[in-house]
Amino acid sequence: MTGAVAERVKAFQQSGGRVRTCGRSPSAELVAGLDRDLAIDPPCPDLRYAHVVKHGIDFYLVVNEGEQPIRGTLACRARGEAEWFDPWRAELRPAQVVGTEPTLSVAVRLERRESLVLAVDSAQPAVASRARQPTEGPPVVVPVAGPWKVFDPQGKEVAAGLGDWRRLPALAGFAGTLRYQATLKASKKPGQRCHLDLGTVGDWAVVRLNGKDLGPVFWAPFAWDVTGALQDGENDLVVEVTNSLANRYDPKNSRPSGLFGLVDLRLSRTP
Repeated sequence: MTGAVAERVKAFQQSGGRVRTCGRSPSAELVAGLDRDLAIDPPCPDLRYAHVVKHGIDFYLVVNEGEQPIRGTLACRARGEAEWFDPWRAELRPAQVVGTEPTLSVAVRLERRESLVLAVDSAQPAVASRARQPTEGPPVVVPVAGPWKVFDPQGKEVAAGLGDWRRLPALAGFAGTLRYQATLKASKKPGQRCHLDLGTVGDWAVVRLNGKDLGPVFWAPFAWDVTGALQDGENDLVVEVTNSLANRYDPKNSRPSGLFGLVDLRLSRTP
């Protein structure tokens, strides 16, 4: 260590901090007995986290930086009443506590690129969930085949069907937003959870179902919970797709543009 680093380490030790030294890599003996702040089972190298304490509450920001969903159990050193906060949707929900000894353990589910905040209030007791949350059975998949119509920003119909709009001469260099419209027919049953999956999109999309704006999604999976907006019978589906500005400024390296599908409605049955 350089002199400046050594002085900082010394000051840290004098303030009560604990320092262990090793060679190129820590040995098992060196790390034995160290309390992990956060761990996931099964282990996942794609999980990143930050831990902040404010007003006596521990906040764990967890992020899935990988390409696959993360499913498992988080064990954190903080103990107390736990709940999840979804910062993208501004939603709070209780955490499914699967254990309180020797650490607080909660079930976690993170989609690709998703981030959640686990809030642990140490002023309230940690109580394990009386029963595990119901597991969804295999979904009923309903293809949204269309017919699809495509409109430009002025409302002019410019194409029909799904695919890369660069194949159309009039849109080869277009960078902006096009509107896809179709009628979605569904048989909705009480208690079902309904999700719309757009499949492949270039680059991002906004969904409106029966006039209700369900917001944007900027990366895969391009999926929306449409339970509250879906009606039994025919539904008006609008998908606004925006492609990359690279297609305007660097046409030789343009990116795939449009709604490619397959577009599916997934109806989840709770056993």
